[in-house]
Amino acid sequence: ILDSGSIAECLYCFKQAVDQLDLDLLDLSSIRVCTTARGREELVQYQELLFTAVYRFDYEVGQLTCTSCRGSTHSDPPGL
Repeated sequence: ILDSGSIAECLYCFKQAVDQLDLDLLDLSSIRVCTTARGREELVQYQELLFTAVYRFDYEVGQLTCTSCRGSTHSDPPGL
C-alpha cells in the first residue's frame, strides 16, 4: 500500500525496496497494482519512467474502497 507523500515519492521508494531484494530467491518481477481507471493511466507513465522491462505490471481496475480516498489519483504529474 502506497500511503504517504506524492505518488512519485511512493513509487520511487517502492522501486528502491524491490531493487534491494534478491530477485533470484523471490519472484518479484510481476507486480499487481489495484487502482482506478484514471489511476492506471497515470501509473503507466510512472512505470515507464521508473521501472525496466524486468518488471511486469498487472493492473486491476476497480472502485475505491478506502474511506480516506477522496480522488482517484494524486495530483502530481509524472516526469517532474
